[in-house]
Amino acid sequence: MRRRKSITAASMMILLGLAGTPALSQNALPSEVSSLPAAVHQVVSGGYWSKDGAEGSFRVVVLSGGVEHINHDLYLQWIKVDPETGGSSVVHSLGIKQINDGHAEGYVLKVVHDESEFDVFRLRIEVNRTRSRDTLNFRLDATAEPGSYTINQVD
Repeated sequence: MRRRKSITAASMMILLGLAGTPALSQNALPSEVSSLPAAVHQVVSGGYWSKDGAEGSFRVVVLSGGVEHINHDLYLQWIKVDPETGGSSVVHSLGIKQINDGHAEGYVLKVVHDESEFDVFRLRIEVNRTRSRDTLNFRLDATAEPGSYTINQVD
Protein backbone atom coordinates (compact mmCIF):
# COMPACT_ATOMS: atom_id res chain seq x y z
CA MET A 1 0.00 0.00 0.00
CA ARG A 2 2.84 2.32 0.79
CA ARG A 3 4.39 1.67 -2.61
CA ARG A 4 1.17 2.60 -4.38
CA LYS A 5 1.02 5.96 -2.58
CA SER A 6 4.59 6.75 -3.59
CA ILE A 7 3.83 6.01 -7.24
CA THR A 8 0.76 8.20 -7.07
CA ALA A 9 2.72 10.95 -5.39
CA ALA A 10 5.47 10.71 -8.03
CA SER A 11 2.88 10.81 -10.80
CA MET A 12 1.30 13.89 -9.28
CA MET A 13 4.68 15.63 -9.05
CA ILE A 14 5.28 14.98 -12.75
CA LEU A 15 1.80 16.15 -13.72
CA LEU A 16 2.07 19.30 -11.64
CA GLY A 17 5.44 20.03 -13.18
CA LEU A 18 4.00 19.66 -16.69
CA ALA A 19 0.92 21.74 -15.86
CA GLY A 20 3.12 24.73 -15.13
CA THR A 21 4.88 24.47 -18.49
CA PRO A 22 3.02 26.20 -21.35
CA ALA A 23 2.57 24.21 -24.53
CA LEU A 24 4.69 25.34 -27.46
CA SER A 25 1.61 26.16 -29.52
CA GLN A 26 0.48 28.68 -26.90
CA ASN A 27 3.68 30.69 -27.32
CA ALA A 28 4.07 30.46 -31.09
CA LEU A 29 2.03 33.14 -32.84
CA PRO A 30 1.42 33.18 -36.57
CA SER A 31 3.33 36.00 -38.24
CA GLU A 32 0.01 37.50 -39.38
CA VAL A 33 -0.93 38.05 -35.74
CA SER A 34 2.42 39.22 -34.42
CA SER A 35 2.87 41.71 -37.28
CA LEU A 36 -0.67 43.13 -37.03
CA PRO A 37 -0.46 46.91 -36.50
CA ALA A 38 -1.57 48.17 -33.10
CA ALA A 39 -3.88 50.66 -34.84
CA VAL A 40 -6.21 47.83 -35.92
CA HIS A 41 -9.19 48.17 -33.60
CA GLN A 42 -11.77 45.88 -35.18
CA VAL A 43 -12.10 43.53 -38.15
CA VAL A 44 -15.42 42.20 -39.43
CA SER A 45 -15.46 39.60 -42.22
CA GLY A 46 -18.32 37.95 -44.00
CA GLY A 47 -20.51 37.73 -47.02
CA TYR A 48 -19.73 36.14 -50.36
CA TRP A 49 -19.14 37.66 -53.78
CA SER A 50 -18.62 36.18 -57.23
CA LYS A 51 -17.64 38.16 -60.33
CA ASP A 52 -15.94 37.30 -63.64
CA GLY A 53 -14.92 33.82 -62.46
CA ALA A 54 -13.41 35.09 -59.19
CA GLU A 55 -15.00 34.69 -55.78
CA GLY A 56 -14.35 35.60 -52.21
CA SER A 57 -15.57 37.46 -49.15
CA PHE A 58 -15.70 40.98 -47.77
CA ARG A 59 -13.90 42.52 -44.83
CA VAL A 60 -14.00 45.85 -43.02
CA VAL A 61 -11.15 47.14 -40.91
CA VAL A 62 -11.53 49.81 -38.24
CA LEU A 63 -8.31 51.69 -37.50
CA SER A 64 -7.88 53.68 -34.31
CA GLY A 65 -5.84 56.84 -33.84
CA GLY A 66 -5.75 59.99 -31.82
CA VAL A 67 -4.42 61.02 -28.45
CA GLU A 68 -6.85 63.24 -26.59
CA HIS A 69 -9.89 61.98 -28.48
CA ILE A 70 -9.99 58.61 -30.19
CA ASN A 71 -10.85 58.64 -33.89
CA HIS A 72 -11.75 55.54 -35.84
CA ASP A 73 -11.58 55.21 -39.62
CA LEU A 74 -13.37 52.55 -41.68
CA TYR A 75 -11.94 50.62 -44.64
CA LEU A 76 -13.68 48.08 -46.88
CA GLN A 77 -11.88 45.22 -48.64
CA TRP A 78 -12.74 42.58 -51.21
CA ILE A 79 -10.88 39.32 -50.48
CA LYS A 80 -10.37 36.85 -53.34
CA VAL A 81 -10.08 33.14 -52.53
CA ASP A 82 -7.97 30.83 -54.69
CA PRO A 83 -9.99 27.58 -54.80
CA GLU A 84 -6.94 25.51 -55.77
CA THR A 85 -4.59 26.61 -53.00
CA GLY A 86 -7.10 27.83 -50.42
CA GLY A 87 -5.08 31.02 -50.12
CA SER A 88 -6.59 34.47 -50.22
CA SER A 89 -5.56 37.95 -51.28
CA VAL A 90 -6.97 41.45 -51.11
CA VAL A 91 -8.13 42.53 -54.56
CA HIS A 92 -9.48 45.97 -53.63
CA SER A 93 -9.44 48.28 -50.61
CA LEU A 94 -10.96 51.68 -50.01
CA GLY A 95 -11.71 54.10 -47.23
CA ILE A 96 -15.35 54.91 -46.54
CA LYS A 97 -15.29 58.66 -47.09
CA GLN A 98 -18.74 59.23 -45.57
CA ILE A 99 -17.32 57.99 -42.26
CA ASN A 100 -13.64 58.96 -42.52
CA ASP A 101 -13.77 62.49 -43.97
CA GLY A 102 -14.22 65.55 -41.82
CA HIS A 103 -14.53 64.15 -38.33
CA ALA A 104 -12.59 66.58 -36.17
CA GLU A 105 -14.02 65.35 -32.89
CA GLY A 106 -13.68 61.92 -31.39
CA TYR A 107 -15.35 59.31 -33.58
CA VAL A 108 -15.73 55.82 -32.13
CA LEU A 109 -17.17 53.14 -34.43
CA LYS A 110 -19.00 49.94 -33.69
CA VAL A 111 -19.44 47.76 -36.78
CA VAL A 112 -21.82 44.80 -36.87
CA HIS A 113 -22.27 42.36 -39.76
CA ASP A 114 -25.95 42.29 -40.62
CA GLU A 115 -27.70 39.60 -42.63
CA SER A 116 -26.15 39.52 -46.09
CA GLU A 117 -27.55 38.40 -49.39
CA PHE A 118 -25.67 36.72 -52.23
CA ASP A 119 -23.14 39.26 -53.58
CA VAL A 120 -24.05 41.84 -50.89
CA PHE A 121 -22.21 42.46 -47.62
CA ARG A 122 -24.45 44.38 -45.22
CA LEU A 123 -23.16 46.23 -42.17
CA ARG A 124 -24.63 48.34 -39.42
CA ILE A 125 -22.26 51.09 -38.31
CA GLU A 126 -22.76 53.01 -35.09
CA VAL A 127 -20.75 56.23 -34.82
CA ASN A 128 -20.40 57.61 -31.31
CA ARG A 129 -19.17 61.20 -31.29
CA THR A 130 -17.35 61.57 -28.01
CA ARG A 131 -17.40 65.37 -27.70
CA SER A 132 -21.03 66.02 -28.60
CA ARG A 133 -22.07 62.69 -27.05
CA ASP A 134 -24.47 61.86 -29.86
CA THR A 135 -24.76 58.78 -32.03
CA LEU A 136 -25.18 58.39 -35.78
CA ASN A 137 -26.25 55.13 -37.39
CA PHE A 138 -25.44 54.00 -40.93
CA ARG A 139 -26.17 51.03 -43.14
CA LEU A 140 -23.49 50.01 -45.62
CA ASP A 141 -24.06 47.56 -48.48
CA ALA A 142 -21.02 46.40 -50.47
CA THR A 143 -21.58 44.56 -53.75
CA ALA A 144 -19.57 42.05 -55.78
CA GLU A 145 -18.12 44.85 -57.93
CA PRO A 146 -14.86 45.81 -56.17
CA GLY A 147 -15.16 49.41 -55.02
CA SER A 148 -18.95 49.48 -55.21
CA TYR A 149 -20.94 50.22 -52.08
CA THR A 150 -23.80 52.34 -50.80
CA ILE A 151 -24.04 53.94 -47.38
CA ASN A 152 -27.03 55.65 -45.86
CA GLN A 153 -27.70 57.24 -42.51
CA VAL A 154 -30.56 55.47 -40.72
CA ASP A 155 -32.48 56.03 -37.51
